[in-house]
Amino acid sequence: MPNLAISAVVGQRSSHSARVSGKIWCASLLRHLWDGQILIGRNFPQPLFPVGRPGLDEVELSQGLPYLDPGSNELSDLARQHTLALAAEVVGVDGWVLLADTPAVVLRNLDHLFDSDRDVLVSRVAGHFEPGFLAVRGCCLREFVVELQSVGIEVALRGGKWTWAEFERGEVLHAADPECNVEDFTKAAVLLFSGLDETTRRRAAFGFHMMSVYDDEAGHFLDILES
Repeated sequence: MPNLAISAVVGQRSSHSARVSGKIWCASLLRHLWDGQILIGRNFPQPLFPVGRPGLDEVELSQGLPYLDPGSNELSDLARQHTLALAAEVVGVDGWVLLADTPAVVLRNLDHLFDSDRDVLVSRVAGHFEPGFLAVRGCCLREFVVELQSVGIEVALRGGKWTWAEFERGEVLHAADPECNVEDFTKAAVLLFSGLDETTRRRAAFGFHMMSVYDDEAGHFLDILES
């Protein structure tokens, strides 16, 4: 396969927010012509898409979850662990493997982000590598993921074993980054929402996704809503 996007969607079984967030991520990828497959792991039985989407596979995570506050960072950390576990089992990817936390929103096509000869592509927030959104070459994936699970992203990338580069400036932005403003967000290719509370993440992701799908200067969508 050319490319693969992997995400784990983890939330309280009594909450729909995780499912909605995962669905927004997948829908935005597909909307903007993601060149590859999508693999989603989820800790709940209800599929993100009851009617299957071409190029998208869903698997139910078998590990049970302890009781966690839905707004806690523990859920995000657990989801990231599952994303890496899924990635460690992947074989046969010729291009890039995108490892992404949810929710995240794609606002335009991502092909230009992968025009690089490096092993790993990353973004930074406040000077630190963002572990919730990175791309790894398929040929390096398993070895890099094992190291990532062992020592974390900062040590893995600074160890000198892997060549890496940052995504093009302004293309992958974090909604919680105090150095960015709304105008920056509207021009980005990808918006990340980790670090915000669960409700804010879901609402912001939904809003930006709907903007990218239905925004038009003439206001036709608003006319439809009023009819």
